[in-house]
Order: sequence, then structure tokens, then C-alpha cells
Amino acid sequence: HRTQSTTKKLNASEELLYIKNQWTNILLSLSDRIPFKATKIQQGIFKKDLFIGTLIRKARIKNKNNNISEIPLNYIILIDDILNKKANNYLPGNGKWIAFGQWLSMKSPIKRKNVIRYLKSLLNNNNSINNFLQNNSNPNSLDELKEFEYMVKAKCIVNQNHQILVHLEKLDDQDAVTQAAVAINDYYFHTLDNASHRSNEFWERFAENFGAFARNNTLPYTSSNMASTHNTNHQECVDKLILTLKPLSDSINRFAQNYYNDFYKKLSQLNWGPFAPRSFGIFPMISINYNIISKYHLDKNDHENSLAFLVVLGDFEGGEICFSEIKLVVKIRPGQVLVFSSRFLKHGNLKVTKGIRHSIVYYVHQDFFKELRNFNKKIKEDDDEIKTLNTVTKRQTSMFIKANKKRNNDNIIRAKKGLKAEDNLLNIKY
Repeated sequence: HRTQSTTKKLNASEELLYIKNQWTNILLSLSDRIPFKATKIQQGIFKKDLFIGTLIRKARIKNKNNNISEIPLNYIILIDDILNKKANNYLPGNGKWIAFGQWLSMKSPIKRKNVIRYLKSLLNNNNSINNFLQNNSNPNSLDELKEFEYMVKAKCIVNQNHQILVHLEKLDDQDAVTQAAVAINDYYFHTLDNASHRSNEFWERFAENFGAFARNNTLPYTSSNMASTHNTNHQECVDKLILTLKPLSDSINRFAQNYYNDFYKKLSQLNWGPFAPRSFGIFPMISINYNIISKYHLDKNDHENSLAFLVVLGDFEGGEICFSEIKLVVKIRPGQVLVFSSRFLKHGNLKVTKGIRHSIVYYVHQDFFKELRNFNKKIKEDDDEIKTLNTVTKRQTSMFIKANKKRNNDNIIRAKKGLKAEDNLLNIKY
């Protein structure tokens, strides 16, 4: 296994061999987010669905064709960029936008900027979408909830295309959950008590990322938290933690196989080579959050057709997951798994009112898929001799949201002191 710095020391021939022969490429599709089975499926309302419905109605009117029932898949990503306000920075050229304009029956000559302007005006002037957005608050406590559904029991909510939005189910190994809770709690307090064992991520964000990353690198590599690069004496602590989490990881993998078999099969084929461990089954990485909750955010670096698998651990009350865009609050408890579209569905926590709450997220970063990598310089070969191999373009988006954007300051103070939610901060020195 190698960390980021050591993989950068590989020579060109080693990198080329890895990219061509060892980095298995797969394509996740929209259909991979469709559950095979679920306890109960309920149709969800989503901002994107409302916008798509508006565009379909417009297309029917302009084309005088009521048989138009869906937007071609290759235009969906353009809609995502409009909704996420990234259209001006979108990489593909004018062709896709012009083709989308033609599908929308816009008047010629069609230009990219005109298509973007039309879509934005349609979004801003649509009453149903505006009403939806105006009522879309980001509550921090149960007292602030109005007209929100409160999910407690197993249920699956999908969009109009049957793709998952939110799915809550029970895991098949409760002993694994208990074992993981004890291990993470012990690791948390051990690291609090031993300053030299604290990584920067632990102390600043109270979240650590274990497994295989790619980020700005040409090749995937072992994360610094996994390798304990800040203190080799801490490596034994990490190894013990990851080993203890294996039964839980196995349970998560069985769940993914049973409910999202296409997704599971594809990730099973994903190969990131010899430089990083495969400790979590089909998932390259996990994030562990120690006694901390998150503000509302999107995980924009997760793969667009991937899913996040969340488990919570500990003895606590509160801390519900709120999906403000679809007016849903999920009371996830230890022993359950919550699956959701983390890149497109804004999510955050309500306050923890009692105890200490930890959580683990199993997910897939978009950099693990070759078709999304941006190798901006060329790999050239001449008579099987490598002439040049250059690194990937530096990504414009950071992999992690900074602590002060994703964490509440009071929560950070509690986490640093190992306090429960009900402990009073007034007499705490910091």
C-alpha cells in the first residue's frame, strides 16, 4: 500500500501500466439507483422532478405532441448543472446544449447561451418550483418542522423514475452494530486522551476518512488516516478499529447486494490496484464522524449515480437526518441503514439532545471512475516505448468541506471535550 506522496514517486512506465491494465473501468448508470426490493415504496417530490415535468409540458405544447413522456438521458446532466448553477462552467461544448435546444423546439439560430438563459428563466418563473423552494427551509430542531414527514420504520422513497431518494432498512447483524459502536467510542476517547494520536482531520473536523482515495492524484492511494502518516504509533489503533468494523462492513455489503444488485455487481468489478486496501467490500472508502453532526450540504464529490450508505452508533436521542428539499426527517437508529442520493439531495442533522452519536458513511468518490478523470496531458507511446506520462489536472473542488462550513462551533467544542449533548457548555474552558 502507498500513500499519495509515494504513488507520485512512481516512474512513467509504472503509472502507464497501472492506468492501462490494473485500473478496471466501470460505468454507473441511473438504473443502478433503482432498488430491487423494499419494504414500502413511496413516490417522492424532488426539485429536479418538478423542473423536468415543466420542460416536458413545454415540449408537448411546442411540438403539439402529447406522447412526449420523458427527457432523453443525455440532457439530464445539463438539467443538473442548471439546478446546481454550474452551467457556465460545464465542460462539454455547444453541441449538447444546441441539441437540447432543438429538442425543446427553440427558434433558430440556437446558441448555447440562449438555451441556458431559457432554462434559467423557466426555472425562475415557474410557480410550482418557486413555491417549493420558498417553503424549503433547513430546520435544526423538531420545533422548526412544518409539514415534514417523519420516517421511523423501514421505507423506500423514490422519484418519478423509480430511482432512490431515501431508503431506510434494518441491518441483518445487530451484534456487528454493537461491536462497531464500542470500537468507535473507544477509539474516539483514546484519541482525545492522546494528543499525538490525533490527525488534523480528527481534531479540526472530528471526521476521518479511511480507505482508498484518488483526488488530484494520477493513481488511487491509501488515505493518510488509514496509513496514520501523522504518527506511526497510531497505526495499531487504526488497524484494530478497521478490523473490528469488518462485520458491520460485511452487513452493509450484503444489504447492497440484496437491494441494489446492479450497483453491487458493478462496484465489485471496480479495481483500484495494489496501492490501497480493500477493507470495506465494494466500497473504496468510509467516513467516520465522531460525536459530531453536520450542517445542510451536498456531497458534490460523490459519483452522480452512486449512493451513500449511512449507519449511526451510540446511545443518544435526536440527531435525525433531515432532507429539507423533500420535507422529510428520518429518525435513523443504531441497527438501521439509511441509503440516499448524497450528491443531489441536500441533507443535514437536527440537534442531538442527549448522549453521544457517532456515524459511518460508506460511499464512492467520483475520481474512482476513469471516464471522469481529467488527464489533461497526453500519454504517448512510440514502438511500445513510453515517451511521456503526465499527471491529472488539479481538481477545482476540494474533496472535503471545511470544518467551519459543515460543522457547528458548539458541536466542535463538545467533540473536543468528549461531552454528551446534554452537558452544559457554560462552565467549560476552551
